[in-house]
Amino acid sequence: MRCAVLAMLIVLLSVCAAAEKKYVVTAPGSSAPCNAIFNSGQTITLIPPNQALEVLETKTKERKTREGKISATYFKVRYCGIEGWMGEGFTTGKTFDSPPAGAATSENPLKLLFAKRVDNIRKVPNGPILGKTWELECYEYEAKEGSWYKLKLFGDISGYVHESVVVSEEEGRKMVLAAVAKQQKLENETPEEKGRRVLDEFIKKLNEIGKESGAQIVSNVGVKSPDGESWIATLTVVNEWHLTNYQSRLQCAQGFQSLWASIASPKDPNKAKIKVVDFRGNEVGGSRWGGGTLIWVQDK
Repeated sequence: MRCAVLAMLIVLLSVCAAAEKKYVVTAPGSSAPCNAIFNSGQTITLIPPNQALEVLETKTKERKTREGKISATYFKVRYCGIEGWMGEGFTTGKTFDSPPAGAATSENPLKLLFAKRVDNIRKVPNGPILGKTWELECYEYEAKEGSWYKLKLFGDISGYVHESVVVSEEEGRKMVLAAVAKQQKLENETPEEKGRRVLDEFIKKLNEIGKESGAQIVSNVGVKSPDGESWIATLTVVNEWHLTNYQSRLQCAQGFQSLWASIASPKDPNKAKIKVVDFRGNEVGGSRWGGGTLIWVQDK
Protein backbone atom coordinates (compact mmCIF):
# COMPACT_ATOMS: atom_id res chain seq x y z
CA MET A 1 0.00 0.00 0.00
CA ARG A 2 2.79 2.36 0.93
CA CYS A 3 4.54 1.64 -2.40
CA ALA A 4 1.33 2.34 -4.31
CA VAL A 5 0.91 5.67 -2.54
CA LEU A 6 4.54 6.56 -3.25
CA ALA A 7 4.14 5.69 -6.93
CA MET A 8 1.00 7.83 -7.16
CA LEU A 9 2.80 10.71 -5.47
CA ILE A 10 5.64 10.51 -8.01
CA VAL A 11 3.16 10.55 -10.88
CA LEU A 12 1.28 13.50 -9.39
CA LEU A 13 4.50 15.45 -8.89
CA SER A 14 5.59 14.81 -12.49
CA VAL A 15 2.17 15.87 -13.79
CA CYS A 16 2.27 19.06 -11.72
CA ALA A 17 5.81 19.81 -12.91
CA ALA A 18 4.75 19.35 -16.50
CA ALA A 19 1.72 21.58 -16.00
CA GLU A 20 3.90 24.34 -14.59
CA LYS A 21 5.94 24.64 -17.77
CA LYS A 22 5.63 28.00 -19.47
CA TYR A 23 6.61 29.12 -22.95
CA VAL A 24 7.23 32.44 -24.66
CA VAL A 25 7.33 33.18 -28.38
CA THR A 26 9.87 35.57 -29.90
CA ALA A 27 8.47 38.69 -31.53
CA PRO A 28 7.21 38.14 -35.09
CA GLY A 29 8.79 39.90 -38.05
CA SER A 30 11.70 39.39 -40.38
CA SER A 31 14.58 40.58 -38.20
CA ALA A 32 16.26 37.92 -36.08
CA PRO A 33 18.88 40.37 -34.69
CA CYS A 34 16.06 41.94 -32.64
CA ASN A 35 15.64 38.73 -30.65
CA ALA A 36 18.84 38.44 -28.63
CA ILE A 37 19.81 36.30 -25.65
CA PHE A 38 22.03 38.11 -23.16
CA ASN A 39 24.36 36.90 -20.42
CA SER A 40 26.12 39.42 -18.18
CA GLY A 41 25.07 42.17 -20.55
CA GLN A 42 26.62 40.55 -23.64
CA THR A 43 24.75 39.07 -26.60
CA ILE A 44 25.57 35.36 -26.73
CA THR A 45 23.22 34.16 -29.46
CA LEU A 46 20.31 35.23 -31.65
CA ILE A 47 16.86 33.71 -31.98
CA PRO A 48 14.64 33.88 -35.07
CA PRO A 49 11.14 35.37 -34.91
CA ASN A 50 8.08 33.26 -34.02
CA GLN A 51 10.20 30.76 -32.05
CA ALA A 52 8.62 29.01 -29.03
CA LEU A 53 10.97 28.76 -26.04
CA GLU A 54 10.50 27.10 -22.65
CA VAL A 55 10.88 29.55 -19.77
CA LEU A 56 13.44 28.23 -17.28
CA GLU A 57 13.22 31.19 -14.90
CA THR A 58 11.56 34.60 -14.67
CA LYS A 59 12.75 37.75 -12.93
CA THR A 60 11.56 41.34 -12.74
CA LYS A 61 13.74 44.42 -12.41
CA GLU A 62 12.70 47.94 -11.53
CA ARG A 63 14.33 51.14 -12.70
CA LYS A 64 13.57 54.77 -11.99
CA THR A 65 12.57 57.20 -14.73
CA ARG A 66 11.18 60.73 -14.77
CA GLU A 67 7.69 59.24 -14.95
CA GLY A 68 8.33 56.96 -11.97
CA LYS A 69 9.37 53.36 -11.51
CA ILE A 70 9.18 50.99 -14.47
CA SER A 71 9.20 47.20 -14.15
CA ALA A 72 10.92 45.06 -16.76
CA THR A 73 10.46 41.30 -17.04
CA TYR A 74 13.19 38.93 -18.22
CA PHE A 75 12.96 35.26 -19.15
CA LYS A 76 15.73 32.72 -18.86
CA VAL A 77 15.47 30.47 -21.93
CA ARG A 78 17.45 27.81 -23.76
CA TYR A 79 18.04 27.81 -27.53
CA CYS A 80 20.31 25.42 -29.41
CA GLY A 81 21.83 24.34 -26.10
CA ILE A 82 22.64 27.92 -25.03
CA GLU A 83 21.01 29.41 -21.92
CA GLY A 84 20.62 33.12 -21.33
CA TRP A 85 18.18 35.93 -20.59
CA MET A 86 15.71 37.56 -22.96
CA GLY A 87 13.77 40.75 -22.33
CA GLU A 88 9.99 40.59 -22.50
CA GLY A 89 10.13 43.24 -25.25
CA PHE A 90 11.72 40.66 -27.58
CA THR A 91 8.67 38.40 -27.21
CA THR A 92 4.97 38.64 -28.01
CA GLY A 93 4.43 39.70 -24.40
CA LYS A 94 2.43 36.58 -23.47
CA THR A 95 3.28 33.28 -21.80
CA PHE A 96 1.78 29.96 -22.86
CA ASP A 97 1.29 26.56 -21.21
CA SER A 98 2.46 24.86 -24.41
CA PRO A 99 4.00 26.00 -27.70
CA PRO A 100 1.18 27.76 -29.61
CA ALA A 101 0.12 26.55 -33.04
CA GLY A 102 2.21 28.03 -35.84
CA ALA A 103 5.23 28.78 -33.67
CA ALA A 104 8.51 27.14 -34.55
CA THR A 105 9.98 24.60 -32.13
CA SER A 106 13.14 22.51 -32.06
CA GLU A 107 11.08 19.75 -33.73
CA ASN A 108 9.68 22.18 -36.32
CA PRO A 109 12.41 24.80 -37.01
CA LEU A 110 12.18 27.67 -39.47
CA LYS A 111 14.34 27.70 -42.59
CA LEU A 112 16.31 30.94 -42.36
CA LEU A 113 18.72 33.02 -44.41
CA PHE A 114 20.62 36.25 -43.63
CA ALA A 115 21.11 39.07 -46.11
CA LYS A 116 24.72 40.10 -46.74
CA ARG A 117 23.83 43.48 -48.18
CA VAL A 118 21.05 45.79 -49.32
CA ASP A 119 19.55 44.38 -52.51
CA ASN A 120 16.28 43.84 -54.34
CA ILE A 121 13.49 41.47 -53.38
CA ARG A 122 11.54 40.61 -56.54
CA LYS A 123 8.04 39.38 -57.23
CA VAL A 124 9.46 36.63 -59.45
CA PRO A 125 13.08 35.83 -60.40
CA ASN A 126 14.43 38.82 -62.40
CA GLY A 127 10.94 40.36 -62.17
CA PRO A 128 9.43 43.53 -60.68
CA ILE A 129 10.93 44.80 -57.41
CA LEU A 130 8.84 44.27 -54.26
CA GLY A 131 11.24 45.75 -51.73
CA LYS A 132 14.75 45.61 -50.34
CA THR A 133 16.77 43.33 -48.14
CA TRP A 134 18.74 44.93 -45.33
CA GLU A 135 22.25 44.00 -44.32
CA LEU A 136 22.32 41.28 -41.63
CA GLU A 137 18.52 40.98 -41.57
CA CYS A 138 17.04 37.50 -41.24
CA TYR A 139 14.42 36.02 -43.59
CA GLU A 140 12.40 32.85 -43.58
CA TYR A 141 12.46 31.06 -46.92
CA GLU A 142 10.08 28.52 -48.40
CA ALA A 143 12.16 26.92 -51.15
CA LYS A 144 15.05 27.39 -53.55
CA GLU A 145 14.27 27.64 -57.26
CA GLY A 146 17.45 27.49 -59.32
CA SER A 147 19.68 30.32 -58.09
CA TRP A 148 16.79 32.12 -56.36
CA TYR A 149 15.34 31.76 -52.86
CA LYS A 150 11.62 32.20 -52.33
CA LEU A 151 11.22 34.29 -49.16
CA LYS A 152 8.19 34.32 -46.89
CA LEU A 153 7.47 37.99 -46.29
CA PHE A 154 4.24 39.23 -44.69
CA GLY A 155 1.00 37.26 -44.59
CA ASP A 156 0.67 35.37 -47.87
CA ILE A 157 3.17 37.58 -49.70
CA SER A 158 6.33 35.94 -51.03
CA GLY A 159 9.33 37.36 -52.83
CA TYR A 160 12.53 36.18 -54.49
CA VAL A 161 16.14 37.04 -53.77
CA HIS A 162 19.26 35.87 -55.61
CA GLU A 163 21.51 33.41 -53.80
CA SER A 164 24.45 35.83 -54.03
CA VAL A 165 22.63 38.24 -51.67
CA VAL A 166 22.18 35.83 -48.75
CA VAL A 167 24.12 33.42 -46.55
CA SER A 168 23.10 30.43 -44.47
CA GLU A 169 21.63 30.82 -40.99
CA GLU A 170 24.86 29.58 -39.40
CA GLU A 171 27.04 32.00 -41.34
CA GLY A 172 24.57 34.83 -40.80
CA ARG A 173 24.58 34.35 -37.04
CA LYS A 174 28.36 34.59 -37.01
CA MET A 175 28.21 37.84 -39.00
CA VAL A 176 25.57 39.37 -36.72
CA LEU A 177 27.35 38.38 -33.52
CA ALA A 178 30.61 39.82 -34.88
CA ALA A 179 28.81 43.09 -35.68
CA VAL A 180 27.18 43.16 -32.22
CA ALA A 181 30.51 42.47 -30.51
CA LYS A 182 32.17 45.25 -32.53
CA GLN A 183 29.43 47.72 -31.60
CA GLN A 184 29.62 46.77 -27.92
CA LYS A 185 33.39 47.23 -28.00
CA LEU A 186 32.98 50.69 -29.51
CA GLU A 187 30.43 51.64 -26.86
CA ASN A 188 32.77 50.56 -24.06
CA GLU A 189 36.01 52.08 -25.34
CA THR A 190 37.68 54.89 -23.41
CA PRO A 191 38.18 58.37 -24.93
CA GLU A 192 41.87 57.54 -25.37
CA GLU A 193 41.05 54.31 -27.21
CA LYS A 194 38.51 56.07 -29.40
CA GLY A 195 40.99 58.86 -30.13
CA ARG A 196 43.60 56.41 -31.39
CA ARG A 197 41.02 54.47 -33.42
CA VAL A 198 39.43 57.45 -35.17
CA LEU A 199 42.82 59.05 -35.85
CA ASP A 200 44.14 55.87 -37.50
CA GLU A 201 40.97 55.48 -39.55
CA PHE A 202 40.96 59.14 -40.60
CA ILE A 203 44.61 59.05 -41.70
CA LYS A 204 43.98 55.83 -43.62
CA LYS A 205 41.04 57.42 -45.48
CA LEU A 206 43.02 60.59 -46.24
CA ASN A 207 45.89 58.52 -47.63
CA GLU A 208 43.48 56.54 -49.83
CA ILE A 209 41.98 59.78 -51.19
CA GLY A 210 45.44 61.26 -51.74
CA LYS A 211 46.61 58.16 -53.61
CA GLU A 212 43.49 58.12 -55.77
CA SER A 213 43.68 61.84 -56.60
CA GLY A 214 47.44 61.94 -56.93
CA ALA A 215 47.67 64.91 -54.52
CA GLN A 216 48.58 64.82 -50.84
CA ILE A 217 47.20 68.03 -49.34
CA VAL A 218 47.48 67.04 -45.65
CA SER A 219 50.93 66.45 -44.17
CA ASN A 220 49.95 65.77 -40.56
CA VAL A 221 46.86 65.11 -38.42
CA GLY A 222 46.29 65.48 -34.70
CA VAL A 223 43.18 64.61 -32.67
CA LYS A 224 41.87 65.74 -29.30
CA SER A 225 38.60 65.66 -27.37
CA PRO A 226 37.96 68.45 -24.86
CA ASP A 227 35.04 66.68 -23.20
CA GLY A 228 35.06 63.04 -24.34
CA GLU A 229 32.10 63.66 -26.66
CA SER A 230 33.17 66.23 -29.26
CA TRP A 231 36.27 65.61 -31.37
CA ILE A 232 38.64 68.07 -33.04
CA ALA A 233 40.97 67.02 -35.86
CA THR A 234 43.81 69.42 -36.64
CA LEU A 235 45.01 69.09 -40.22
CA THR A 236 48.34 70.57 -41.30
CA VAL A 237 48.15 71.39 -45.00
CA VAL A 238 50.97 71.73 -47.52
CA ASN A 239 51.87 75.03 -49.21
CA GLU A 240 49.92 74.12 -52.35
CA TRP A 241 46.75 74.64 -50.29
CA HIS A 242 47.37 78.41 -50.20
CA LEU A 243 47.75 78.63 -53.99
CA THR A 244 44.29 77.15 -54.60
CA ASN A 245 41.28 79.40 -55.15
CA TYR A 246 38.84 80.13 -52.31
CA GLN A 247 35.95 77.97 -53.51
CA SER A 248 38.15 74.90 -54.01
CA ARG A 249 39.65 75.29 -50.51
CA LEU A 250 36.19 75.73 -48.99
CA GLN A 251 34.82 72.60 -50.65
CA CYS A 252 37.94 70.67 -49.70
CA ALA A 253 37.59 71.70 -46.04
CA GLN A 254 33.92 70.73 -46.12
CA GLY A 255 34.95 67.34 -47.49
CA PHE A 256 37.50 66.93 -44.68
CA GLN A 257 34.85 67.67 -42.07
CA SER A 258 32.29 65.34 -43.66
CA LEU A 259 34.82 62.50 -43.71
CA TRP A 260 35.90 63.23 -40.13
CA ALA A 261 32.29 63.29 -38.90
CA SER A 262 31.52 59.93 -40.55
CA ILE A 263 34.30 58.41 -38.46
CA ALA A 264 34.33 60.33 -35.17
CA SER A 265 30.66 61.31 -34.69
CA PRO A 266 28.31 59.87 -37.35
CA LYS A 267 25.20 60.44 -35.23
CA ASP A 268 25.97 64.11 -34.59
CA PRO A 269 28.28 65.60 -37.27
CA ASN A 270 28.44 68.94 -35.43
CA LYS A 271 30.44 67.26 -32.66
CA ALA A 272 33.21 66.50 -35.16
CA LYS A 273 35.19 69.70 -35.75
CA ILE A 274 38.27 70.35 -37.82
CA LYS A 275 41.02 72.94 -37.67
CA VAL A 276 43.14 73.58 -40.76
CA VAL A 277 46.62 75.04 -40.10
CA ASP A 278 49.80 75.78 -42.05
CA PHE A 279 53.29 74.51 -41.23
CA ARG A 280 53.73 77.21 -38.59
CA GLY A 281 50.43 76.46 -36.89
CA ASN A 282 48.56 79.48 -38.26
CA GLU A 283 44.87 78.71 -38.58
CA VAL A 284 43.72 78.99 -42.19
CA GLY A 285 40.31 77.31 -41.97
CA GLY A 286 38.14 74.84 -40.10
CA SER A 287 34.91 74.60 -38.13
CA ARG A 288 33.30 77.63 -36.56
CA TRP A 289 32.41 77.81 -32.87
CA GLY A 290 28.73 76.99 -33.51
CA GLY A 291 29.29 73.49 -34.88
CA GLY A 292 31.54 71.16 -36.83
CA THR A 293 29.64 71.52 -40.09
CA LEU A 294 30.00 75.33 -40.16
CA ILE A 295 33.18 75.61 -42.24
CA TRP A 296 35.28 78.63 -43.07
CA VAL A 297 38.57 79.18 -44.93
CA GLN A 298 40.71 82.28 -45.47
CA ASP A 299 39.53 84.58 -48.24
CA LYS A 300 43.02 84.94 -49.66
